[in-house]
Amino acid sequence: MDAQSWGGTTTASDHKLVTADFVLTQARRLRFPRRPEAAQSLHIARDRLTYDDAIQDKYTTALKAAIRPTNETPVAQQWNSLMDLIHDTAEATIGVNTAPTRSKRYDDPVLAALSERQRALQIRIYHDRQASTWTLRQERNAIMHQIQLRCRDLANRALDEQIKLIESLSPTAQMFEAVRAINRTRVQPLLLHDAT
Repeated sequence: MDAQSWGGTTTASDHKLVTADFVLTQARRLRFPRRPEAAQSLHIARDRLTYDDAIQDKYTTALKAAIRPTNETPVAQQWNSLMDLIHDTAEATIGVNTAPTRSKRYDDPVLAALSERQRALQIRIYHDRQASTWTLRQERNAIMHQIQLRCRDLANRALDEQIKLIESLSPTAQMFEAVRAINRTRVQPLLLHDAT
């Protein structure tokens, strides 16, 4: 609703004239509100920095090489540029964590082409009355089988990369990284307290 009040109108009373415009397309949004979408953010893989000595050395040398003293700029600007420099160096040397998702999607051109072909065949099966639906269904089923094999191959490649990453860590960190990789939900961090 968009309402406005108007002063200075000549009416018999001292009330103001109010006009209201009802936007009917907004009514559905009021009944079924949309959730605000969270912005995608990159999270630095801090566990790699904690447990992997090679990445620690690589990060410290890259950070030492990147930091340059600047005295001409104000202090607040120096802090902002330093924080940006630290974040960029960490992103380049340590890497980022990807958000876990239930459905794994791959950016693969072969998979995209197969999906487009099977979708076009599905539309032909539903709408083309002159075509032989039996042959179209056989062709679509063969494409769906190729999609399944391609997804399995891509999933195996992703698992091999994850195994290489876990095996490159120190022996004490391998178990923790493997448990993190298995659990899709974020695990609550454990805190160890001294008994004294």
